[in-house]
Amino acid sequence: DPCHARPPVGLSETAPTRATTSTTGRRGIFVISPNPVARRVRRALVPLIGSTALVATMLAAPTATADEHWKVVASGLDNPRHLSVGPKGDLFVAEAGRGGSGPCLTGPEGEEVCFGKTGAITRVSLDGKDKGKHKGQSKNKQQRVLTKLPSVASAATDTDPAGLQAIGPHDVIVEGSKKLVFTVGLGADPAVRTQYKALKDMGTLRSATIGSKKTNLIADIAKHEARKNPIHDPDSNPTGFIRSGSKYVVADAGGNTLVEASKKGKIKTLAVFQDQLALAP
Repeated sequence: DPCHARPPVGLSETAPTRATTSTTGRRGIFVISPNPVARRVRRALVPLIGSTALVATMLAAPTATADEHWKVVASGLDNPRHLSVGPKGDLFVAEAGRGGSGPCLTGPEGEEVCFGKTGAITRVSLDGKDKGKHKGQSKNKQQRVLTKLPSVASAATDTDPAGLQAIGPHDVIVEGSKKLVFTVGLGADPAVRTQYKALKDMGTLRSATIGSKKTNLIADIAKHEARKNPIHDPDSNPTGFIRSGSKYVVADAGGNTLVEASKKGKIKTLAVFQDQLALAP
């Protein structure tokens, strides 16, 4: 970030590629539009400040009020980031989490940030059918199908609650009926993972089976940044990604790069992006 100096080992702010993430609040709203333009995009989300709900637009008569255009389909999401649509029409949401009790370290603005396994992937069933396995379970439309994923977020202060500006699971896609592939951000010099062992799974592209407690490494994006570092100081924060043939194309918002990763973990840099100044929205 050209606007401020970062400590050699510390966390940088989240910079997702397909969504604007709240930097002042822990929760957000997802807005999904059914208009023809939006349908041409595989995934679209807009987290907004001040809500915990996942909201979908509904078809309405021309005379309907604005409030009737929206329906809440999920709530209580912890720092939701990107989402994708599964093969059966379910939504899968990457939740960056709310950090935890530590270890703690210094963030990019000098604030204390702490690690915790509070990241998650949530499935939202728009048809309202229960996808749980337990007999008698209530028919919830919303279920965390992958939990205890790495997350780093701000510690509580005199003025702000804990869990702001979270970095954790940033994007997710579904392969087949049960396999999830997702990025876990880092927002730091990759060397921070050596200093703080709890952060070892951050800065990576990973996979897991729905309901499993284990995740598998596909590619170590932060390690690639540490080796190549094509621009500025080493800094890695994998955010949005897509499947491209048998490989994945990942945006590293910390490294200012676009990289390609194979399923065997081989990574190559596709593009490097120079710093640009932009007016704040």
